[in-house]
Amino acid sequence: MDYHGFDFKNSEEVFLEHCRLSEGTNMDISGLNYDILKEKRSVQWPYPKDKTHQNLHRLFADGRFFTKSGRAIINSPADENASEPLCDDFPLILTTGRIRDQWHTMTKTGKVNKLKQHIGRSFLEIHPEDALTRRIEEGDLVEVRGLRGAVRVHAKLSESIKKGVVFLPMHWGKIQGRDLNRANNITHALLDPVSKQPDFKYAAVEVCKYKNPGRKF
Repeated sequence: MDYHGFDFKNSEEVFLEHCRLSEGTNMDISGLNYDILKEKRSVQWPYPKDKTHQNLHRLFADGRFFTKSGRAIINSPADENASEPLCDDFPLILTTGRIRDQWHTMTKTGKVNKLKQHIGRSFLEIHPEDALTRRIEEGDLVEVRGLRGAVRVHAKLSESIKKGVVFLPMHWGKIQGRDLNRANNITHALLDPVSKQPDFKYAAVEVCKYKNPGRKF
């Protein structure tokens, strides 16, 4: 990078600096290097210089946690679902998340052609029984509607998803000025009162096969 302090000869030197910076922290990996990774293929952190604390079978085996008191703090949430309720108009649960080769809004990974070869476009994963009742077939263009907006993507039938739940990847945003692939058209602004985690994993939706409205030319 031509700046003082960034004159690394190779990627291993960058990794070794990262390992040194972790020393003494809760995720200490100061005992790691490329040779160990090549030999073991994988290790479990923490992996400090002190070999007696390397390769622990599990964290917190000594009964000490990363809190001021050293004791575990367990927050027990209420049993009821505080997310958006399902209803006759929106009977399906929409959950969002990652796909294997993309990260967040693809501002970096979306520029790598090899990563786009895995899955090249957005999609909706839906159980075959849910698709059958809606007369949706593999590859059909479908519209996912919720209280806040809609998304228009192609259907991907899969038995790996639970009936009553549909999955939409979060990576795609505006494409050629249109935002019909954007998951946040449907997600809401609910926050968990304790963790402040946004409730992006649960929204009430309905899915139907998209019919292109007739147009005059």
